[in-house]
Amino acid sequence: MGRAFESVGEDPYLNGTLGAADIQGVQSTGTMAQVKHFAVYNQETNRNTASDNAVVSTQAEQEIYLPAFQDAVQQGAASSVMCSYSSVNGTAACQNPYLLSTVLRQQFGFGGFVTSDWGATHSTVASADAGLDQDMPGNDGYYGATLQSAISSGQVSQATLNTAVSGILTEMFGFGLFDKAPTGSPDQSATSGTDTSDALNLAEEGTVLLKNSAACCRSAQPTPRSR
Repeated sequence: MGRAFESVGEDPYLNGTLGAADIQGVQSTGTMAQVKHFAVYNQETNRNTASDNAVVSTQAEQEIYLPAFQDAVQQGAASSVMCSYSSVNGTAACQNPYLLSTVLRQQFGFGGFVTSDWGATHSTVASADAGLDQDMPGNDGYYGATLQSAISSGQVSQATLNTAVSGILTEMFGFGLFDKAPTGSPDQSATSGTDTSDALNLAEEGTVLLKNSAACCRSAQPTPRSR
């Protein structure tokens, strides 16, 4: 179902609890974690097209689609969030003020930064004003020089830019990215015998969360009734 393979489940509570724990583990190593895809990016039909418009009530959003993200940013303290390709009630997720401002920042108290998915930005002014802080490649130049021009012309306020930059830099300073010299290379890959063995073990151990065993079931035999 859509990008369900990138999640830890469909149940809002389980998804949020496991997701928050995973984020805590990642960020405990000094690496920023990014939560995606915010939000209501679940259906496969017309996915990643202009027809991918999720029409959903506010109640359904609050009860089903948003709780896991709330746990991710409140319990997990995720440094960043990625907005999705989908439109939600007719507005693209990466320029959706209800999702990025009302819910994420005001309701959840999120203090990190929001990144677009590749090709998920569809405007300059609407995206910046809604709370999109960072634009990834494949978005037809909506940020960069275009955003600079929008600020110069007064279409986007300097305060909006300052807020976006502040959120990004705060997380980068918080994770020590300016204090530690970069290491490694994007061309490097984990191909050693130990790395592949660890990856296989993690995949096998993570396949089954709960299982029956002989030890647990012997004590669960029914007790005969007394007459």
